[in-house]
Amino acid sequence: MVERNLTNMQSQNEKPAVTIEDLTDFFTELNASPYDKIDEADYRYVIYARKSTSGEERQERSLADQIAECNAYAQRHELKVVGEPIQEAESAKEPGTRPKFRKILDDINAGKYEGILCWHPDRLARNMKEAGEIIDLLDKKIVKNLHFVSMAFTNDTAGITTLGISFVLSKQYSDSLSTNVKRGNLRSVMQGKWLHSAKHGYLKDRNQLLRPDGNNFHIIKEAWMLRNSGKTLQSIQNYINSNNFTKSSKDKRGNLQHKQYLMDKKRLSEMFRDPIYAGVMVHGNDVVNLNEIYDFEPMVSAEEFAHINKTTDLHGYLKRKARARNPQKVKANLLLGKVICHSCREPLYAGITVKKKKDGTRKSYFYYRCETYDCVDRNKSTRAKVVMNFVYDFLDKHSFDTKVTYQHYLDEMKLVQTKKLAELKSTKSALLNKKRHLKKQTEEIRKFLLTEKEELIKNQYRHDLIDKSAKLDEVEEQLVITDKELAKNKVGVHSYKRFLELTSKLPKVLKKTRSLEKKDYIVGKIFSNFVVDRKKVLDYQLEEPFATFVEKGLFFQVSERQDSNLRPRAPHARVLAI
Repeated sequence: MVERNLTNMQSQNEKPAVTIEDLTDFFTELNASPYDKIDEADYRYVIYARKSTSGEERQERSLADQIAECNAYAQRHELKVVGEPIQEAESAKEPGTRPKFRKILDDINAGKYEGILCWHPDRLARNMKEAGEIIDLLDKKIVKNLHFVSMAFTNDTAGITTLGISFVLSKQYSDSLSTNVKRGNLRSVMQGKWLHSAKHGYLKDRNQLLRPDGNNFHIIKEAWMLRNSGKTLQSIQNYINSNNFTKSSKDKRGNLQHKQYLMDKKRLSEMFRDPIYAGVMVHGNDVVNLNEIYDFEPMVSAEEFAHINKTTDLHGYLKRKARARNPQKVKANLLLGKVICHSCREPLYAGITVKKKKDGTRKSYFYYRCETYDCVDRNKSTRAKVVMNFVYDFLDKHSFDTKVTYQHYLDEMKLVQTKKLAELKSTKSALLNKKRHLKKQTEEIRKFLLTEKEELIKNQYRHDLIDKSAKLDEVEEQLVITDKELAKNKVGVHSYKRFLELTSKLPKVLKKTRSLEKKDYIVGKIFSNFVVDRKKVLDYQLEEPFATFVEKGLFFQVSERQDSNLRPRAPHARVLAI
C-alpha cells in the first residue's frame, strides 16, 4: 500500500513531457511583438488631414472634404477610428514644420494608435526625411497599417515599395511646382509686376504694374516729404489719418473700391524703409529698378530715401563704388601678373601709394613689390616707371611697320569684321523682337482703352500708350542705323601708308595715354612679361606675332630708317622664356 502511494506521488510530481512543437510555439510567442498580439479588427486609427495655406499646395482639397471622405471610407471598411480628426494647415515640403503630425507619430510610438487614415500619401509627407520615417515605422511594425482614400495600400513588401514611390513622386511634384512658380514669379518681377497687394498710395493696373492712386498717392508722397524734413512718426500718422486716406482695391467684378485706412507708427516705419517708393523693387533675392522698365512714378528720389533711412551700409557701399570707379584708389591693374621678381620668379604685387608733397599737393606712385615669404627680395619694390621706360625705349628702337606686320594686321581685321557682322545681326534680331513686342503691347493698350470705364486707370494707360509708342519709334530708328551698318558690311581697314604712320607714332601715343587701362591693353598686346630687380628690367618675353618678328629680324631699328640698304638686326636685349 505504501509502495503504491509513493508511486502515485512520483507521478504527480513529474514534469510534463516537452515536444518539439511545444518548444517552437513557446519561442514564437516569446519573440512576438506586443503589437502582433492585437487583432487587426481592433486596430485603432487616427484621421489626419492637412492643407497648406500658402505655397504650391494651397489648391489641394479642403480639410472638411478630406475628413468627410476619410469618415465615409472608415465606415465602408469598418475601421475603428478613435479621437477627433487631426487637422493641420502646414506645408509638408520641409521636415520638422508640423507639430500635430509629430504628435501623431509620438502617440503611435506610445501605443495610442496602430494606424493612420488620410486622403492621400502626400498628406503625410512631401519630403524624404518624414517619408522615410513613416516607412521605417511600418518596417518595425510600430505602425500596423495605413489607409488612403484615394490610393490602395497593402502592408507588405510590394505595398511599402509602392508607398515609397508615391512619396518620391509627391516630392518631385512639389519641387517641380515650386520651381515653376519661382520661375513664373521671377519672370513677372523682371517685367516690373508687383505680385502682392498694392503699396500705400498705389494701385495695380491690369498688368500688375503699380500706378499712382489719385489723392492717396499725394498724401503718402507728402508723408515722405514730412519725414525727409525731420517730422516724427506720430505727427505723420496724424497727418495721414486726418486727410481721409483710403486703401483702394477691386472687387470681383473689377470695380474700384475705396475703404478708410488708419495708419499707425509701425506701418509707417515699415513704409519708410521700403525702397520701392524710390523705384527699387525687392522681391526675395531679386532686385529690379522699376524706373528702367516702365514709367513708374516714385514718391522720393534715391538721395531722399538714403537721407531718411541714414543707411550706413549704403554709404559704405557708395564709397567702395567710388573707389572702384577711380583706378587711383584701388589696387593697380597695369600689367598685373606680368612683372616677375628676378629672385623667386613669382609675379609681383601691383599697387599705388599716395604721398603728400611739401607744397601740400598729393602725388601717386605706381609700384611692384615682391610678397613671396621666403624670397630675399621680399618687400622690396620696383617703380612702374622702370618697366614703362623700358617699353618706351624698346618701341623707340623697334618699329614693326613692315609688310609682314601689315599682313598680320589685315588678318586680324578680318576676324574683327566677322565678329562685328555677327554682333550687328544679333542686334538686329533683338531689335526686331523688341519691335514686335512693343507693337503687341500698344495694340493691347488700345483695345483696353476702348473697354475700360474707370477714368483714372484709363489715364494711366494713355501714358503707357505714349511711352510704348515713343519706345517703338526709338527701336525703329535703331533698326535704320543697324541696317546702314550692315550695308557697309565691313570695318574700315587702314591702308599700308596709314598703318605705317600709326605704328611709327605708337611710342608717343603710349606716353601720352593717361589711362592705366589703355596702357595695359597696348603693352599687353606686345609684351607677355618682364623680369625686374629694383632698378631695371633684366629680361622680357614678347607676345606673338612680335616674338616671331623679333626672332626673324622682321623689324626696323629707328636709326636704320635713313638708310634703306641696311638689313634689320636682332634686338638690343635677349628674349627669355619664363
